[in-house]
Amino acid sequence: MGVLPYWDRALELEVASWLPYGLDYSPVSALSLYGKDLQSIASSALELNSELLCIHSPSSGDGGLFFRDRLVDPAKSRSIIFGFLMIFSFSQEMEKALQRIMQGVDDVEVGLLLCSIWDREMLVDECKTIAVVSSDPFFDEESFFEVLKDALLEARNGDRGVLTYYAEKFGYRRFSIPYETENVTQMFISQILFDFEFEETRRVVGPSPELSFPPLLLL
Repeated sequence: MGVLPYWDRALELEVASWLPYGLDYSPVSALSLYGKDLQSIASSALELNSELLCIHSPSSGDGGLFFRDRLVDPAKSRSIIFGFLMIFSFSQEMEKALQRIMQGVDDVEVGLLLCSIWDREMLVDECKTIAVVSSDPFFDEESFFEVLKDALLEARNGDRGVLTYYAEKFGYRRFSIPYETENVTQMFISQILFDFEFEETRRVVGPSPELSFPPLLLL
């Protein structure tokens, strides 16, 4: 049993068709364009067997490793965004680290969701992810990055960044284990069953153990 609740929705991301999904080069140094704090967070995520997949925010725009086309053409990430969204691939180490962090951070919620990765009309992967969300349009992103960076460094237990070194030098081989903790089909079935529950049943057994996904406006 995990320590984080599930969001009541799934996520779909479309990756650039000209980039290989399974092998990513410079997964940490590429994020230096967004700032040193985000680069450090990405490095810590790798050492915790996770990966910083993407970020959507008013300050950073729409970017991250899943949106390398935004690095090449920054104008693509200058859409109007109200709210903050950060997606990590799932690992038990990252789940525990984020659960501890969020207990002391206001205006931020964190939960698990199923993420579908698309290359145009082709589904290339389905994976379990961790979403960090704030619907506050005035969310202090820089302060949060500072707290998150320090907490993840502490969670690494003093490792020297071996995984980050090899990922940077030889490329990061991305793969997910969809059935690591939950069967993705069962996750969809559970959502359908929750949607079909009668109000009388909810009053007896209690509310759904899922979080309502905060309203985010991405234009």
